[in-house]
Amino acid sequence: MSVCVYCGKEADTREHIPARNLFSITANVPFITVPSCKTCNSGFQMDEEFFRNFLVSILYEQSQSATILLDNSVARSMRRKPALGLKMFEQMSLVDYYDGFGNYHGKKTAMHIKPAKPKNTSDPTGAGDAFRAGFLAGYLRLIEKKLYGSKLSFELSADELVVCGQMGSVSAVYTVEKYGTQTHQFTLKEFEMRYKDEF
Repeated sequence: MSVCVYCGKEADTREHIPARNLFSITANVPFITVPSCKTCNSGFQMDEEFFRNFLVSILYEQSQSATILLDNSVARSMRRKPALGLKMFEQMSLVDYYDGFGNYHGKKTAMHIKPAKPKNTSDPTGAGDAFRAGFLAGYLRLIEKKLYGSKLSFELSADELVVCGQMGSVSAVYTVEKYGTQTHQFTLKEFEMRYKDEF
């Protein structure tokens, strides 16, 4: 008998890892599936939608897949559940966006994250990827705590999302300080100490 990976009860469905709703096209995605009971499987639906909608709102200008999701799945989600959209956008604000040449690109969504200070600016290549890696590492660690707590939830507060952003900021400066995209390295202890120094 298979047991649910979340609650330990008898499993009668299978959960996709990662969630299918994160992909605009799922036909060729090699999903991992794990045993789950219907209660846990369906119970994560709202949190998975929140997570997808939040990521898409940040990445839609850099990712074609995010743009497709925003125009289709996310738009339908917002129309069906306007309260979910309001909760997500309460954690963001609209700002006037100008590029490095002073060109105005209209209103853009922003979350206010204090930047970490690099010791030098050797090479900015890869900083964006490193920021996303640090942000998601923080997000997943906070979610892991919630999964093993009293309330199963993928939803984070605004303050918790700021912590994730600050982790992304620290991750990014390690890249900026080294020439090349993957020439930097740090231990978990070094990362924790630098985070405390910065924030």
